[in-house]
Amino acid sequence: AEALKGKLLLPSSELDRLGWPRKAVALLGELLVIVDKWDELLADVKERLSAPSTVGGPALLKQLAEMWGQLCEMSSARNVKLDLSDRARAAQGLVAALLDRLLEDAQGMPGLRRSLDAVLKDPKIRTTLSKDLNVPLPPVEGKPEGAASFVAMCKESCANHGHAESPVRRETAP
Repeated sequence: AEALKGKLLLPSSELDRLGWPRKAVALLGELLVIVDKWDELLADVKERLSAPSTVGGPALLKQLAEMWGQLCEMSSARNVKLDLSDRARAAQGLVAALLDRLLEDAQGMPGLRRSLDAVLKDPKIRTTLSKDLNVPLPPVEGKPEGAASFVAMCKESCANHGHAESPVRRETAP
């Protein structure tokens, strides 16, 4: 099979002579890899939501934000339409549900709370989650560090919206 495959492949010089768009095909291959990774991350979010533990969830949020940035960059740089607004809308509910679960679990797990706090304090990640993916985020600016302040922040956020089950609220622009 490998020998036959080798006989059927044209050398790069022959492909160039025939006008084959090798660079464009390679760029599309890179784009497909990023789209596949995005889809895999969303599948990981679904699994994490049904798992008994959310340990590692903050890293997943960070990966989602970074991968979204790569999708946007590739779409813009390669002038390829990826329907990013549809992708963002499709991801928004899953990512918001993951964040809600992480906030709830973090109230009783100091290590998870610290990890989540560190991720949510990153300005680039906050912008990606709140502006690009339209995920409601808890406020972090101006709040003192510590477990008690984090729990208070979550409870305050719930109280501001008149419900107890979701510990997040939409960020307002300064």
